[in-house]
Amino acid sequence: MLGLKDYAIFQNAVALCVINSQFAAISSCRGVQMDTEQNTIRRKGVTYLVLTVVLAVTSILSAFFIKRYFGDESVFISLSFLTPQVLLGIFALLFVYLLLDALRFYFVLRAVEIQIPFLYVIKLSFINIFVSAITPFATGGGFAQIYFLVRKGTPLGSATAASSIRSLLAVAFFLVAAPVVILINPSLLSLVGENHMWVVAGTVAVFCGVVILLLWLVYNEKQIKRLSMGVFSFLTGKHIVSLKRARKLNLAVFREVRGFNAGLSLFLRGSKKYVALSVLSTILFLFTLFSFPVLLTGAMNYKIPSILIYQSQILITFIMYFGLTPGATGIAEGGFALLFSSHVAKEDIVSLTVLWRFFTVYAGTVVGLLLFYIELFRTSVARKAASRKAFEQQEGKLLRIAMFTNNYYPFIGGVPISIERLASALRSLGHYVVIFAPEYKTQSGCAEDGVIRCKLLLLLKTKLFNFHIVNIFSRKIEREFARHNFDIVHVHHPFWMGTKGVSLARKYGIPAVMTYHTRFDMYHHYVPVCKRYFKKYLSHRIVLHFAQSCDMVFAPVESSAKYLNDLGVTKPIEIMPTGVKLLLGGNAEKLRKTYTPNGELLLCSVSRLAREKNIFFLLEGIKYIKSYGKTAFKCVIIGDGPERAEIEKFIETENLSDTVILTGTVEPDCVGMFYFATDIFVYASKSETQGMVLIEAMAGHCPVVAVSSGGVDDVVKCGCNGCKTSEDIAEWAQKVMLLMENENLRKEMSENAAAFAGKFSAENVAAQAVRAYTKVITDV
Repeated sequence: MLGLKDYAIFQNAVALCVINSQFAAISSCRGVQMDTEQNTIRRKGVTYLVLTVVLAVTSILSAFFIKRYFGDESVFISLSFLTPQVLLGIFALLFVYLLLDALRFYFVLRAVEIQIPFLYVIKLSFINIFVSAITPFATGGGFAQIYFLVRKGTPLGSATAASSIRSLLAVAFFLVAAPVVILINPSLLSLVGENHMWVVAGTVAVFCGVVILLLWLVYNEKQIKRLSMGVFSFLTGKHIVSLKRARKLNLAVFREVRGFNAGLSLFLRGSKKYVALSVLSTILFLFTLFSFPVLLTGAMNYKIPSILIYQSQILITFIMYFGLTPGATGIAEGGFALLFSSHVAKEDIVSLTVLWRFFTVYAGTVVGLLLFYIELFRTSVARKAASRKAFEQQEGKLLRIAMFTNNYYPFIGGVPISIERLASALRSLGHYVVIFAPEYKTQSGCAEDGVIRCKLLLLLKTKLFNFHIVNIFSRKIEREFARHNFDIVHVHHPFWMGTKGVSLARKYGIPAVMTYHTRFDMYHHYVPVCKRYFKKYLSHRIVLHFAQSCDMVFAPVESSAKYLNDLGVTKPIEIMPTGVKLLLGGNAEKLRKTYTPNGELLLCSVSRLAREKNIFFLLEGIKYIKSYGKTAFKCVIIGDGPERAEIEKFIETENLSDTVILTGTVEPDCVGMFYFATDIFVYASKSETQGMVLIEAMAGHCPVVAVSSGGVDDVVKCGCNGCKTSEDIAEWAQKVMLLMENENLRKEMSENAAAFAGKFSAENVAAQAVRAYTKVITDV
C-alpha cells in the first residue's frame, strides 16, 4: 500500500504551484489603481478568481495522480452506477448536508445574540465552502463570513467570535473523536506511514495550541492590551504611524478583542438551547459529510463496513485539516484514494474519489462562487452609494486647508506663484487657507493674512542659489497647526516642509494631498555629491516614497500623471493644473514702444536664469534668427537667477546686446503687460512639469514656440496655439521665423492661445481642488 510519505512529492509540487499562483494573483492586482476600499474589493475578486482556477487545475492533476498510482488502464471515470434512485439519495443527503452546515452557523450566531436572517446565513455557508476550497489551510472561509457579517452591521469582535466558535466546534469534535478511533482501531494509523505517531502528535499539539491561545485571549485582556500598546509604540517610534492614530488603533484592537471575548463568553454562558443546537448540528453535519462514501460505495456494490468508513474518514480528515493547498485539494483526494484503495477495485477508485469530492466540496463551491461575487458586487455598490452620500454631505461645507511649502514669496518661482493663486481662489470661494512657509529677510515686516512664517534652521548660501531651510523641529509649527483645526493638509514638496505637513496630518488624523510640481532629476546639478545617482535613481525614489505616504496626488498635466504611474504610485492621482489669473493688458502699447521704438516685432521669455531653464539654447536660437531672419525684432527675457552673469557675458560676446534685453525680476502682477505687448512667446526649458508660464503667455494672446518636454507637450498644440520642436537650434529658430514672417498665422494662433488658456482660470481650478479635497476627506 502506498503511504502518505510516498505521496509527499505530489503534495509538495501542488503546494508550490498554489503558492506561486497566489503571489501571481496578488502581483497582478497591485497596479496603479486608487488605494480605496472599492479597489480592495476588486483585488479580492480578481485574486479569488485566480485561486479558483488554481483549485480547478489542482483537482484535475489530483485525479490524474490517483489514476496513475491507484487506478488501472480502464475508463477514467465511470458513472454507470448512478441510477435515478442513487442520484435521488445523493441529492437528498446533499440537501441535508448543506442545510446542517447553515444551521450550525445560524445557531452559533443566535447563541452569541447576533440576529441575522437564516436565508443570509445560507448564503454565508455557501460562501464559506467556496472561499475555504480555494484558500490554503481552508482558512479563508471564516474571514469571508466575518467580512460580510461586518458589512451587515455586526461588530467585528462579535463576528470573529461567531466564526471562530463555529470552527472550534468542529475542531473539538475531532479532538475527541480522533483519539477514540485510534484506541478502537489502531491499525488505521498505518495509513499515515511509518512515523504515524509523530504525525498524530504534531496535529494534536497544533489543535491544542489553538485552543490554549483562544483561552488565553479570554482570560488575559490586560496582557493583550500591553502587547498591543508595545506594538504600536514600536510603530510610532519608527514614524510608521502617528501617536494619535496609534492610540486610536490600539483602542480599536482592544475593543475588538473585548468583543471577541464577550462573544465567546456569551456562547459559553448563553442560551443552553442554542449552544446545544450548535453542538448537535455540528455533529450531524460531520456525520452527513462522512456518509457520502457510505452511500457511494454501497451504490457501487462494495460491502465495506460503515463503521470502518466513518472511523477512517475521521482520522484522515483530522490529519488533513492543515493541508497547505487550497481546501487541502490534492491531499484530500490522495488520502481518500489511499483510504479506499484496499477496499475498492482499481477501475473504480478514480470515480469514487472524484464523485466524493464533487458532492462534498465542488457542488457547494460552484454555488458559493456565484453567491460570493453577487454579494461582493452588492457590497461594492452599497459602499459607492455610502461614499457618494458622504461626499454630497461634505461637498457644501467650507474647508480649513493647511499648505506647506519650502519656498514662497518674496521668492519668485513657479511653486510660490501656483500656491498663491490656488490659495487666493480658494479664499474667494469662502474656504480658510493657511500657508506654512519660510521666513525671508527681504519680506515685509507686516503681518500677512493666511501665512505663517516659520523660523529658519539654516540659510544655506551657494553661488547658484540660497536655500531657506525651515526649522521643522520647532514646536511653534505644531502649536499653530493645532490651533486652526484643519480638515486637510496640502503639501507642495516631497521633502522637508512636505514631510512635516504629512507628519502633522497623520498625527491629527486628517488626510494629506501632494502636488507634484517639479521634475527633481532636472535639478541634479544643485546636488553637491552623487549627482548622477540623484538624477537616475534617488530623485525618483523620493517622489515615489512621498507620494505613497499621501492620500492623493495632484499632477498638473497628463504627462506628470503618467510619470507618477510609471514610478509605481498607487495612490489616487488627480489632474490639477495651476490656475491662471485673468490678465489685464494695462498700458501694453506704451511698454511695447519702450522696447521696440522702431516698430520691431517683440519676442518674450519668462524664466528663472538657471541652468535647467536652458537659457543658452534660447540665446543660440536668437542668434540664429538674427543671422538668417528677414524681420527686425527684439527679445525680452524676464527673470533673474544664478546664471545671470554668464548670460550677460554670452550676450555681449555674441553681439546680441542690441537684440536681447534682460529685465531682471518683474512683479507677477506686471508680467501680464509684457504678454499683451509681445508678438511671440519663446521658451527653451525642458524641466517643466506643467508649462504654467506658457499658459499665462497664451492668456496674454501670445502664440508659443517651445522645446518639446513633459509640461510643454501637454499645453502646446502644434499648428493651433503654437509650435514645439526638438532640442535643435535650427528647427526651433525656423519655427519662430515662420510666425514672425506670417502675420495671419500669428494672429490666428494668438486667438487660439487665448481661448485655450481660458480653460485654466484660477477659479475653475480651485473649484476642482475643492472637489478633490472633499473626495479625500470622505474616503479616508
